[in-house]
Amino acid sequence: MRPSHGQKEAPMRSTVIALTLAAAACGGSSTSSNSGADVQAVNALSQSISSTAVAYGTQASGMMNVTACTTDQTGYDAQVRPMVEQMQGLGPTMDQMMGSLGHAPDADMTCAANAIMSELDRHKAVACSSLTGGTTSPSPPAE
Repeated sequence: MRPSHGQKEAPMRSTVIALTLAAAACGGSSTSSNSGADVQAVNALSQSISSTAVAYGTQASGMMNVTACTTDQTGYDAQVRPMVEQMQGLGPTMDQMMGSLGHAPDADMTCAANAIMSELDRHKAVACSSLTGGTTSPSPPAE
């Protein structure tokens, strides 16, 4: 039995939205000249992750077979995972900079990058499950 379009689309949509929001949140707004290159790098990475997630979500909404889904998900993961890893590497420096500028409560780049990676891992595990007849359904993003 083929799942309805809505059964597959809803988990994909929530994953794309979660990744997009998390990536956008990591863009930062600080413009300190001491670490301007890091800020620019995080901003560029978050924009790239966001646009890649949106494109993948658009492409995924029409997937109706496991082979296409698996191929597209693997390609998406191969594009996004290295970018998230770069963000994880920049996180501690960005957090330290925010703390040194008196914005310690805003120093959450490491946490945000780790959350994006967790969501990416979760998505990898369930991305094509609705097409395989699996009973796995993704849990909503943690709040």
